[in-house]
Amino acid sequence: MLVRKKSERSWVPMAGEGIEFCGLRQSDTNGGTGLVKLEKGARFPTHSHPGWEEVIVNNGVVNIGGNRLKEDLIQQACQAADGVVAKAADTG
Repeated sequence: MLVRKKSERSWVPMAGEGIEFCGLRQSDTNGGTGLVKLEKGARFPTHSHPGWEEVIVNNGVVNIGGNRLKEDLIQQACQAADGVVAKAADTG
């Protein structure tokens, strides 16, 4: 079991203003798990990667591929969804 305390997390800036990333786990074969913070109005750049991407909104609202995701909603996007841009939106 991997246990990582909040105090042990390290956040680093990513491409695009208002975006930070915290890596939690890297797979030995491919992929991993991480957290992303988006400031209001920040746009996550178009990107691609193999396999699935899972988005869980912890706080606020994010628009992804025409879907408005609020807290406690999960979106899964496969590799075919390359080019999807996430944008932090107004809450509500």
